[in-house]
Amino acid sequence: MRTIPVVAAVCLVGALLLVGRTNNVTASPRPTEALVANVDLQALVDQSDARKEADVKVREFGAVMFKRFDETSKLKYLTLDEISEYSAALNADPQSDAHKQKVVAIRAESARRADEASTIAAKAGADLTPADKARVTLLSDMEQVRPVALERLNQLYRQNVNTEEARLRRLTLVAIREAVGKVAKEQGFTQVFDTSSLVYSSVDLTPLALVRVRKPKS
Repeated sequence: MRTIPVVAAVCLVGALLLVGRTNNVTASPRPTEALVANVDLQALVDQSDARKEADVKVREFGAVMFKRFDETSKLKYLTLDEISEYSAALNADPQSDAHKQKVVAIRAESARRADEASTIAAKAGADLTPADKARVTLLSDMEQVRPVALERLNQLYRQNVNTEEARLRRLTLVAIREAVGKVAKEQGFTQVFDTSSLVYSSVDLTPLALVRVRKPKS
């Protein structure tokens, strides 16, 4: 009977164990591949109902700002501080009773000063008292600072319109993204890129997403 050397026997057993372990190793699961699609985000925004509604709201807001500026520009005799106070009270949101009373009071004061200016202007130069002359100087100063104050106010109202427009644009984009997300989930896509940032994708979700961001025509 042939005898296997001890060293050889040990090596043989080790090799068998190694083979057994190798056969029992389970391959790690491959990560799920991303399913990629693209969408023309700008086209969705431009053709969406949300964009149209936002444009209407911006125009309405701009009309309100213009009306308020026009009302302020008609108040001829106000100081810089009074113009600022009037604008703040007029644009307060929400506008409390105190704000409304402030608006009425400042309008009344401007009207009173206009009447005063007319009364003084009707007097002959020789009939003007020192108090009249002082009032003429004060009212004249108000008229001189008025263009500067109105220009500042005009810039403020323009800024308000721009801020409101930006806010509505952000809301529009949020609505578009939500619609795209729902379409992508329904179609089984894990990633959706804007066409402006994706070199190639065989799937374009824009037509399906357009259905979600536009109301059906009656």
